[in-house]
Amino acid sequence: MYNIQMQKADYIDNYCERTSALFWAEPLNAVTNLAFLIAAYFAYKYWKAKGAGEKDILVLIWILATVGLGSFLFHTFAQGWSMLADVIPIAFFIYLAIFSASLRVFGRSKLQSILIVSVFFAFNALCERYIPSDLLNGSIMYLPAFLALLTMTFLARAKNLQAHKAFLNASILFIISLTFRSLDSVTCEYTPAQLGTHFMWHILNGLLMFNIIKGLLLGEVRKP
Repeated sequence: MYNIQMQKADYIDNYCERTSALFWAEPLNAVTNLAFLIAAYFAYKYWKAKGAGEKDILVLIWILATVGLGSFLFHTFAQGWSMLADVIPIAFFIYLAIFSASLRVFGRSKLQSILIVSVFFAFNALCERYIPSDLLNGSIMYLPAFLALLTMTFLARAKNLQAHKAFLNASILFIISLTFRSLDSVTCEYTPAQLGTHFMWHILNGLLMFNIIKGLLLGEVRKP
């Protein structure tokens, strides 16, 4: 077991639950990453029930499982490399979900979908450059993803697509999960054993990502 004690400067301490560099210094934050694996399992079952024909959605499901593994690594090792293992799969999930929604749910062409993802990428880069990254305990970095999900929700509702309800559920879960993530450090001293609230971000985001995948498999306008 990884249990080497390091100096504070040698590990990343972003969350209330972590009080040392030990592997199991964030047990609740680490274990709750099972939510992503459970969500990936049920998303896979739903994908199979829908005919298992959408290969890009299958890739999205595998990425969802990778999000759980990457986040587990970050909340155990708390190093720079494990932080990348955490954030990179999340970024891939967001970009592929936007591409798939544009292509499958809203009937855009592949070229149009690529352009939409490119616009989102540029907007995300602008937000990272001009909005202080420490706002809302770092949760502000998810603002572009939240706005993209809201856009998907409103468009699906305007087109009266079945995907609307799943996207709406995901949007509501996003608001709640962002709230818990933002309050982690603020409420740290008030939670039992200084557990914080970040673990709820994991649980709710598992449900959120499942609903996004469900929405992508509902109410398709066209096949790519």
